[in-house]
Amino acid sequence: MNQLIDSSVLNTLEASVGKEGLPLVLEIFVRQGQEDLQRMKADISPTELKTLCHTLQGSAASVGAIRLSEQAKQVNNDLMACPDEIPDLAFLSALLKSSLIALNTHLLN
Repeated sequence: MNQLIDSSVLNTLEASVGKEGLPLVLEIFVRQGQEDLQRMKADISPTELKTLCHTLQGSAASVGAIRLSEQAKQVNNDLMACPDEIPDLAFLSALLKSSLIALNTHLLN
């Protein structure tokens, strides 16, 4: 899957929360994603990062950001394998930024 956002997931979410509710859900995800990016850039402990990745994995999947969800799961798994080491977050950060842009674009359309 090359796309950042799975439109079928967004359609299912819209059916669940309504046409008026979808922008609100996406705005919340985008706002939280921006905060997560800042937290990743800060001095974050492995425990805090594990929690962030676990949360990001679920929330990203719920808005159709499947690649982001999968990468968050991978970082979480890396942390479980080596709990005292922070893995490289460059790819996760890049996917998060790209997914936020894609969702913002969806909000504007």
